[in-house]
Amino acid sequence: MDNRAVFDAVLWFRDGDNLIQFTGAGATETSVNTGKFQHKGFETSLSYAINHNWSVSMAGTYQDVDDEIEVPEAMLDFGVDYSTGPFGASLLARYGGGALSNTSGAKLGDYFVADLHLTYQVHKNVELFVDIDNLTDETYETTSDYPQVPVAAFFGIRGEIL
Repeated sequence: MDNRAVFDAVLWFRDGDNLIQFTGAGATETSVNTGKFQHKGFETSLSYAINHNWSVSMAGTYQDVDDEIEVPEAMLDFGVDYSTGPFGASLLARYGGGALSNTSGAKLGDYFVADLHLTYQVHKNVELFVDIDNLTDETYETTSDYPQVPVAAFFGIRGEIL
């Protein structure tokens, strides 16, 4: 087999107590011990190398957690990667949905965002990069009352010291 495709699947279950959550916002924010909890779910991912330059991936998560936890019930990621010589590019589309506000119990909005990552290897230990997050300029929250940033660009140099 040439390892062009990789599939992972994970089932998980957590049963515990003394889960600390934050309620309120700003000056009224406090931490609360919510007591016992049970969280369960599954995650799966598949990646496939189409050829030497192109690869695609997708991943999904479903989680059943207490209403006090502000996490999406469902998350999906789809990615495509391209590389040739020193240049690399990745486009990632992300969906999250089903999260509930831990302050009001209201459902947070579902969201779909896309991110672009570009790299250029200038030396075996030095890489230039440009990351553009939230290309779709989506207005969304992953935690109530804390909106995520609109479209944002980052650039820099990564280096390895060996």
